[in-house]
This record gives sequence, structure tokens and C-alpha cells, in this order.
Amino acid sequence: MRHSATPLPAAPHIAPISLLRRMLGCRGGAMMVEFAVALPVLLTLYSGAYTLSDMVACQHKVTQATRQLTDLVARSTALAPVDVSGVLAASAQVLAPYAGAKAAITVSEVQLGTDGTAHVVWSQSLNGTPLDAGSAVPLPAGTPSRCAVLILGQVRYAYTPTISLGQAQPLVLSDSLAMSPRYGPQVPLDGAASATPCA
Repeated sequence: MRHSATPLPAAPHIAPISLLRRMLGCRGGAMMVEFAVALPVLLTLYSGAYTLSDMVACQHKVTQATRQLTDLVARSTALAPVDVSGVLAASAQVLAPYAGAKAAITVSEVQLGTDGTAHVVWSQSLNGTPLDAGSAVPLPAGTPSRCAVLILGQVRYAYTPTISLGQAQPLVLSDSLAMSPRYGPQVPLDGAASATPCA
């Protein structure tokens, strides 16, 4: 005797939208309220984390540009103004993908006297103002305290967050570095004053 299998009834088809509505409706809209409360917090956390990581990356670029600027000039035996302009422009390219036009890049030769005060011998700048020859200038920590000629590189970048969190003004990211000339007691610049021996 053969028995025929009884077919099972087909499962009812429920559209995804209908299922979502049922899930939301089963709690009287409480889930929607929780989502509406949590969404701004989640977006703020995401925006803050993205902005912070981007700002750290930009600061790293500023540091790289400062190091390259100072090192290239310190490796020179003598420079003409056009040479310095080329070094400044090359240092601005290091900032990519951040806009080099937003950076004030300055390189100077400074001399420390017996009293430890550093004075500018010559200075050149891109998108900024060169330091006045003869003016006193503070040096980064860890530099020699007296009787030395140094190359001082300075980069200041006006950073504007991609995602604004109420910050109206750009944040200024900066770095500076002082190095001794590599191949001589100083790096003279054509048409500028030269450092004098420290007595």
C-alpha cells in the first residue's frame, strides 16, 4: 500500500518593509526614539575621530617638511636666493595632499653669541614674512646654548578641519628645527650678511 506525501503549506511571504514596520511597531516606536537619540552621538564620535586622525596626519606632514627644509639648507656650502626659493618650494610639496599655499615656510641662518642669544643672520620665506636680520629669535629645545651658527627651519600650517565641529578659525600647526651646517662653519647667502666668528 502506497501512501502519498501530504505537501506542507507554503510559508507566508512577508515583505522586508512590512517586517521592519512590525518590528518597530511591536515596541510602540521606542526603537525609533532610541535611534534618534543615539544617531547624533554616533555621528559626533565618528566626526571627531576622523578630524583628530586627519589633524595628526597633517602635523606629521608639517614635521616632515620642516626636517627636509632644514636638512637641505644645512647640507649646502653656499646659496643664492633662487636656490633658497627652490628649497622652500620643494618643502611645500612635502605637505601634499595638504595645500602648500596654506603653509608659511621660513628658513634662516642664526648665530648664537656668548650670552646664548640667537640673532638672525639671513632669512627667506615662502607664503610668510622672513625674520629681520639682526633680530633675536627663540630656538627649539635641545639646540646649543652659545657660540654656534645654525640653520633654523620653521613651518606654520593653517589647518581647517574637513568636518567642522564648531571651530570657526583654522588651527595653526607648527614645527621648527635647528641644525648645524654640515660642510662648513656657516651657509652664506649671496647678497646677505655673513655670520661673524664667536669671540
